[in-house]
Amino acid sequence: MRVDRRSFLQLSAVAGGGFALGLYTRPLALAQGPGKPPDLTPQAFIQIAPDGIVTIMARASETGQGMRNMLPMLIAEELDVEWKNVRIQQAELNEKKYGAQFSGGSANTPEGWDPMRRVGAAGREPELRPEEA
Repeated sequence: MRVDRRSFLQLSAVAGGGFALGLYTRPLALAQGPGKPPDLTPQAFIQIAPDGIVTIMARASETGQGMRNMLPMLIAEELDVEWKNVRIQQAELNEKKYGAQFSGGSANTPEGWDPMRRVGAAGREPELRPEEA
């Protein structure tokens, strides 16, 4: 069987396209995709001192992508707290308390922005505020 150049290129294009489709998988992280957000409590992430200093737990470790600041910034933004009054503390490894804790794959932002925003919004509730002296 003799294959000319044109037939070879056509066959290669069809086979390559089929191979490429076989490699495609649905993205694991969709920023606004469907699904139930994790059930996280604001008390695990936020501590508000009587002097107005807010300590926010960073659930993701820093690996050079700014996650240790970015996720707590979402909480601070929802709390309407000035960044100069925010302290960040690294959270212990406890996925029941803090949700998924990982670094890498560029998935912290798309998977973490909504839960952290919700934690910050819930943190505006009075039970988190220290009693006035």
